[in-house]
Amino acid sequence: MTGAERLLRLHQPVVARFVANTQTGDIIDVITAPGQVEGFYRDGEGRFTAAPRVFTRVDYLVKIAGEGSPGRFARLLNHAQMLTRDYFDGHPQGNDSFAPLRQVGSNPVTGRAYSWMTSDIPYRPGGDFIAIPRQEGGAPGGNHFYTLRRLAQ
Repeated sequence: MTGAERLLRLHQPVVARFVANTQTGDIIDVITAPGQVEGFYRDGEGRFTAAPRVFTRVDYLVKIAGEGSPGRFARLLNHAQMLTRDYFDGHPQGNDSFAPLRQVGSNPVTGRAYSWMTSDIPYRPGGDFIAIPRQEGGAPGGNHFYTLRRLAQ
C-alpha cells in the first residue's frame, strides 16, 4: 500500500459545520465538496479517493523524504504525518492559536484555521473563508491562513 493510499484510508467524524454549502459531520465530505480540494473525490461507490496525479505526488514526496539524512523537507513531512496521525487518533498535540478568534473586522468568524495559501499569489479561497489578519499571526512564513465566517443559526 502506498503512502497516499494509507492517507486516503483515514476517516474520522468531525464536528458538524457548514463548509461550501455542505452540512456534515464528516471531514471527507468537506474535502470532497465541490470546489474545496482539487483532485479528491468520492468514487461511484462513495469511497474517498483521489486523482492519479495526487497518488503520484504523495508517493514522490514520501520517496524524497526518505532519501539521505533527514533535512528540513523530511522533517516537515514527518511533522505533517505526526499531526495527521494524532488528529485521526483523536488527540492532536498543541493548541490552535486561532481557536479564540471570533471577529475579523466586521465579520463574525468561527475561529480556528481551516485553510492556507501562499501569500505570493493573488488568488484567495473566497466563499465563507476570511483571511486571518497579519496582526493576529495569520500570515507567517510567506503563507496566509483563513478562518470561516460564522453563519447565522
